Amino acid sequence: MCAAPDPSVRVRAAVARDQGAPRGEYLFLPPLVFQHQLSSLLNDSRDAPIAYLLFNLIATATPAAVALFLLPPSHWLGAAYFLALYALFLPRFLVALLHVTQHRRLFKPGAPNSCK
Repeated sequence: MCAAPDPSVRVRAAVARDQGAPRGEYLFLPPLVFQHQLSSLLNDSRDAPIAYLLFNLIATATPAAVALFLLPPSHWLGAAYFLALYALFLPRFLVALLHVTQHRRLFKPGAPNSCK
């Protein structure tokens, strides 16, 4: 009979896979100009994906909301807007932004008001 595998080996392998895995917090990268500006505002460079998530939210939700007001009134469009935002951003927002910011500050003190 062979001995049971050591669980610490499996845990270390899982951690190694996770550390090298691509980040899934954001849908698309912001343009380089915004990436540099956002990274200069962050307290920790490891939080860049969360800043990109915020950029994604602003870059998609704001134009879509404006379009809802400019297009003819439609409950279907409003429902599609709500469902798309809910499906695309809520899980990412809850896991990434709320979890990480519970442990440490995302932006430098006074950073969002001091864009250069």
